[in-house]
Amino acid sequence: MKTPPPIKVRKKFMKVIVYTRASTKDQKLSHAAQQEKIKSFVDVEEMEIVASYQDTASGTDNEREGLKKAMAHAKKLQAPIVILRICRLSRRLSFFASLLEDPSLNFIFAENGKKADPFVLNIMACVAEQERKLISTRTKEALAALKASGVKLGNINSLKVAREQAARANREKGKATKQKYAAILTAIKNEGVESVKGTARRLTELGIPTPTGKKVWGRTTTRRLMNA
Repeated sequence: MKTPPPIKVRKKFMKVIVYTRASTKDQKLSHAAQQEKIKSFVDVEEMEIVASYQDTASGTDNEREGLKKAMAHAKKLQAPIVILRICRLSRRLSFFASLLEDPSLNFIFAENGKKADPFVLNIMACVAEQERKLISTRTKEALAALKASGVKLGNINSLKVAREQAARANREKGKATKQKYAAILTAIKNEGVESVKGTARRLTELGIPTPTGKKVWGRTTTRRLMNA
């Protein structure tokens, strides 16, 4: 009597909803770029995308139709919502915190992993909000400086002056970058970690991306940030 072949059990994948947000100013983070990175994450984590929603709107806009539909669908299926990174959900800390505290919703941020520490998520939400404020402040200051120097905005002849203003702004970039990471650096220091090597290792462990988006912090990058 022949032994019957083993019964193949079809593996069940976690069903997920995908959400992307792009502002009109986004160039590198288009909907397609976000979806491609999320797809790679989902494949590795063996998840199944059942629906995708998107918004083209500011991260400070809390009334987004795509997000509302994604949350309604996720609640109906009791499925998590996968988003590329925290700032794609919101750049307002209060709104972000309210969504994370909703027991009927579960968010997974691809760049932070499926089991990201809530402490890290909240710290990065603070960073996202601070980044929004810095962008707004720098834009207003740059426009004011251009107007004060007699530059007519939108005039191509003002390109040289605009470049000079941009170069001046870049010299302040180091300070702005440190300010952006100030909260997490302080938290790490309060843990008793003060060396460059230890700080780099802790930033990597917490899943905090570098200023260029890399997942692993090197000593040079960390030293520049700490000494900015």
